Amino acid sequence: MAPVTVSSSSLSSGPTTRRAPQPLPADLRASLTSALLAQNSIPRIHQTLSHELASSGWTNALREHVKELLRSGQAQSYGEVMRLVVEGALKEEGGKNGEEANGEGNGVAQAEVIKIPEKAVKEGLRVVRKELERVCEVVVDN
Repeated sequence: MAPVTVSSSSLSSGPTTRRAPQPLPADLRASLTSALLAQNSIPRIHQTLSHELASSGWTNALREHVKELLRSGQAQSYGEVMRLVVEGALKEEGGKNGEEANGEGNGVAQAEVIKIPEKAVKEGLRVVRKELERVCEVVVDN
C-alpha cells in the first residue's frame, strides 16, 4: 500500500498561533485510518497502551473506582459511570486532587485514579508516531 501523503499545512493551525490543533480533514482522517488498519497498526497501538496502563496499575485502580461508584449509588448505569469518570478526569486537570471546588468532592484520590500515568502517555505517543511514520509521507508546503 502506498503511503498516505499528508501536507504540512493540514497538520498545523499556523506558524505563530498558539490555538488548539484543528481536527484533520475527514478525507485525510479516513485515509490514515484505512492505512493504519491495513498495516495492522491499530492492534499494536492498542496492545502498547493496554500493557502500559495495566503495568502501572491504572486499569485495576479504575476498575475499583467504577465498582465504588456503582456500590455507593453515585452511578446506576454505564452512561452515569462514564459521565462521572470523564467529569472527574476534567476536574483533575484544573482542580486539586480531584476534589470539587466547594470541597464536597469524593477527593479520595479520584484524580490519582483517573489520571493516565505519564509513562503510558509517552509510550502511547511514541507508538502512535512510529505507526503513523510507517503509513505517512509528510510533504512540507512552501
